Amino acid sequence: MAKFTMRTNNVRKGTGDERLYPQVVLSGTATLDELAQRISDATAFTAADIKGVVSALSDEIALAAAQGKSVRIDGLGTFRARLAVAGGGKGETAGSKAKLTAPSVHVSGLYVKPSNALVQATATAARLERVRDDGKPARKPLEPEKRLDALRKHLAKNGFINCPTYAALTRLSRSAATKELRELSQAQDAFITAEGAGSHRVYVGKNA
Repeated sequence: MAKFTMRTNNVRKGTGDERLYPQVVLSGTATLDELAQRISDATAFTAADIKGVVSALSDEIALAAAQGKSVRIDGLGTFRARLAVAGGGKGETAGSKAKLTAPSVHVSGLYVKPSNALVQATATAARLERVRDDGKPARKPLEPEKRLDALRKHLAKNGFINCPTYAALTRLSRSAATKELRELSQAQDAFITAEGAGSHRVYVGKNA
């Protein structure tokens, strides 16, 4: 079972416009020793044989990429060298007479693109569970009727509400809470109205 949580990837501060995206919560690292042992238990190969093949394959990928080749391993992915200017320097300026020479360029990494088969196999095997940022299972949002009831009660007691408070009250994400409050304030039979802007925006009960 893989766990995931919703994290902010790009925030425009002060606009109330957040976008949350699912991210896997890492639960550890699977090492070559562990994978080799699992494969060995399911096949006639020894763990040492498997690790030897992986080591040899790694060497051959490095050699082919160093020769300027794109290496495609069916079922695994494609590898090719990534270059950068040595010492963190800048690249050439278009039209400049100063040209980078080979000693000024080095291999800084590899571009790795997983195969479609590997991605599909991962997706098929995955069993996902949403958790909160603290790793505990996320609570489901309240039903729409219960959210409205909670909102009316909060307004009756406090007179106004902001987006973070509404999100906590209803168990919605920040972006979903912001959208819902905006839609409620713009409805024909709206019982709330928006005041302020950006991070200072609040929603006030019309009878408050």
